Amino acid sequence: MPLIAILSLILQPSNTTSMPAQPTSFATTLYSLLKKVEIALWLALVLGLLLHYGGYPAKNVLMVSLSGLAIVFFLGAYQPSNIVRSDDEKFGFMDLLYLTIAPKLVGISMAVSLIGILFYFINANVQGTKQMLLLGSLSGIAASVVIAIGVAIKAKNSVTLIPILYRSVPVAIASVYLLRIIS
Repeated sequence: MPLIAILSLILQPSNTTSMPAQPTSFATTLYSLLKKVEIALWLALVLGLLLHYGGYPAKNVLMVSLSGLAIVFFLGAYQPSNIVRSDDEKFGFMDLLYLTIAPKLVGISMAVSLIGILFYFINANVQGTKQMLLLGSLSGIAASVVIAIGVAIKAKNSVTLIPILYRSVPVAIASVYLLRIIS
């Protein structure tokens, strides 16, 4: 039996009533858990930064929170869109660009940026850190600008993209800031 099927059976909530159980997919469970894990990792990152800049050893907290956030961003990039549309409604290239392509690019590039920030805090190879920060921040900023334009012109379903901007802008700012420090 495949691993995903086993995990979906384990994570499926038990139903004790007489109604038949509604099966939940593994992806639905995963993406609902990712939101909770992301909040916990953001809090751990803030705690780690406070400890680090307070002079206390916090390398492990920073490593766990930054690598965990990178995983959450990367997996979140593959989350299926929950935009409901009617059968006769057609999406053009611009709708595809800012509703599908740009959010996926933001998720992947912010994961790369977070790994670059992690490399900075663990004093890894400076050249590799620069490359990760540069690649992640430039592609993430470009995709965030596309999303922001879609939100600014009030394109259809653009309201669903605002939380992506709330997550990506701080990571991009931190990446650009660290890139300036390193250079």
